[in-house]
Amino acid sequence: MNSISDIAAAVDNRFIEAIKAPFRLIGRCFGKLVQVTSSVINYLSGRSDNAEQSQAASKTLSSRTVATNTDLTGKISTEKLEEGVYGNLKTAFTYCLELYLSLMEELDKKVYQIHTARYVISSRLDIDPEKLTRNSIDRAITLLKKVNKTLDLGFSDKFFVIPPDSPSNNAEFINILTTFQQQLESLLPANRPDKYSHFNSHYPVRLLQQEIDQLTETNCADKDKWQRCGERLKEQFAFDEPYIRELCALKYVPEPDERAPEADSGQFIYFEARLSELFDTIDNL
Repeated sequence: MNSISDIAAAVDNRFIEAIKAPFRLIGRCFGKLVQVTSSVINYLSGRSDNAEQSQAASKTLSSRTVATNTDLTGKISTEKLEEGVYGNLKTAFTYCLELYLSLMEELDKKVYQIHTARYVISSRLDIDPEKLTRNSIDRAITLLKKVNKTLDLGFSDKFFVIPPDSPSNNAEFINILTTFQQQLESLLPANRPDKYSHFNSHYPVRLLQQEIDQLTETNCADKDKWQRCGERLKEQFAFDEPYIRELCALKYVPEPDERAPEADSGQFIYFEARLSELFDTIDNL
């Protein structure tokens, strides 16, 4: 049996522990509060030891993001654009693509004349010269004269004259076709003969425009995706630029009551400047 002194000591210990318990609880709560507060301060100041929360001290608060998408290795897979940069990039992309398509559509009128003449020439050269009828020759000359005037190629009316007593081998007509063909090839090099067909000229740009529209509709701020679109636009323009430049410089004389296309050197220079601004923005993301 425990002595009276042992019972008294046990009662005293339980009484003391009962008194100390609330203070221990308060101490633990206060410690947690200090730890959480310290983590928040470290995150906002860029001093956190946590790899997913640590931010560069030079970035503004509005640019700070917490990683949500990671790859299989656990590393951050994308970098998000700042809101202001994203807005400017979206506007610049949309405007440049609209200018691009507008310019290509304007060039269609000039390109149509070139392809018309090419077809007339190739279809006549594929026929045995001795089998060409005078009616077929006259129709071809009429079309070539119209193309010459519309594109201001510089051939005189005398160039198209074929004497009535021309030999049956039609040598004068063949000379007209080949000389005219050489002039056309200088306007649109034959190594890309189908580039400016009505469909193919627009397709790559429209495809890129659809992708940009999708990024805009989803409010995508993924830096990598916008940069990839920028690289594709650079490649497309590098392909088109020499031909667009030549066609814009090509004069167009409209028929009465018709409008000449507004695709001229001034419009091309403006378009090129807007693209340059966009490319600078992409390079500095």
